[in-house]
Amino acid sequence: LLKTLPKVKLDIDYHIAKIDGKQKVVATLNNVNDSIAFFIELQFINKTTGEVVLPVLWKDNYISLLPHEKGNINAIFSVNENELENLDLRVKGWNLSN
Repeated sequence: LLKTLPKVKLDIDYHIAKIDGKQKVVATLNNVNDSIAFFIELQFINKTTGEVVLPVLWKDNYISLLPHEKGNINAIFSVNENELENLDLRVKGWNLSN
């Protein structure tokens, strides 16, 4: 049944703020589709190297959003100030379209 889930797109917005010497991100995911967005995972990627930024302490690891559901995910991580512009948020999921 999971293979038959329709492909969906998410509206994604995120903001990064510096708190106590670390970066805090709040990502808002909005499933604007009529189908579930299943098993969503967020990662920060270094645009230059393509490597995943670690460690990132996400509030939730994998989430699913019901049709027309909105959710927030928080995380805390540490990078140099000049590296922030070189980060990209990658959102992966079981049935997310590219």
